Amino acid sequence: MEFREIEHVMTNIQPVKSLSEYISAVNHISHTFTDNLWYRGHSKDTYLNLPTILRKDTWVDDDYSYRTEYDIFKTFKRKCKIHKETDYEYLHLMQHFGLPTRLLDWTESSLTALFFAIKNSEECKQPVVWIIDPWDFNNILHHEKVVFDFYGKLVHKKVDSYINPSHDHTNNMPDLPIAVMPSFYDERLIAQKSGFILFGKDKTPLEELVKRDDYFNLAKINIDTESSSDILTDLIMAGVDFHSVYPDLYGLVNQIKMKWNLK
Repeated sequence: MEFREIEHVMTNIQPVKSLSEYISAVNHISHTFTDNLWYRGHSKDTYLNLPTILRKDTWVDDDYSYRTEYDIFKTFKRKCKIHKETDYEYLHLMQHFGLPTRLLDWTESSLTALFFAIKNSEECKQPVVWIIDPWDFNNILHHEKVVFDFYGKLVHKKVDSYINPSHDHTNNMPDLPIAVMPSFYDERLIAQKSGFILFGKDKTPLEELVKRDDYFNLAKINIDTESSSDILTDLIMAGVDFHSVYPDLYGLVNQIKMKWNLK
């Protein structure tokens, strides 16, 4: 399988048309970068690597502001009736239940990312799976070759500077995004082998950020649109489906709907 570096992104020239071709593409990337990779699936190749709160289509009339973000966070924290130790944990809860945040979801599982890319195969339009080396990412952008995992006060302080509403975001929030692990684990985070990239003031999508001088390792695997339904069938046969990715009632309901072709 042929790959080329296009605008600092390693990309396969011919889209993969089978599950076996996809696995071969993943192996190629892992041999080029490292085994410790994160993956993210998109159903459309035009979908940018930006968290929901920084997307223009999240907001009516494009009225995002730091103040609005603070008000959303404050309201959720006050009314959710779930006690957490840190603001980062509250941010995870917001993400978990569908509120827009600065977190961009990734997974350590290449097959889980593929499932997210093609799970609605009839809606796919040039689906892709993005691949990043989170250790290299933090090393290039923050000069620390580590993915922060929240077991020390220094780490909490560093990450809180991105989200703590007591900070003046316009002055104290770091510019560049940072790769972080979850602050706590539930069944869904464990099943999805989740990791996150937490964005700062810079609203540049990762595929644009990588074009700067000291660029980090970033790749994408293009998937053939017409083959996505067959690939999804093989993926489900291999045990990757809604209920394995979402091991809760949400996943069970969607798995049943998929099996009986319900809308």
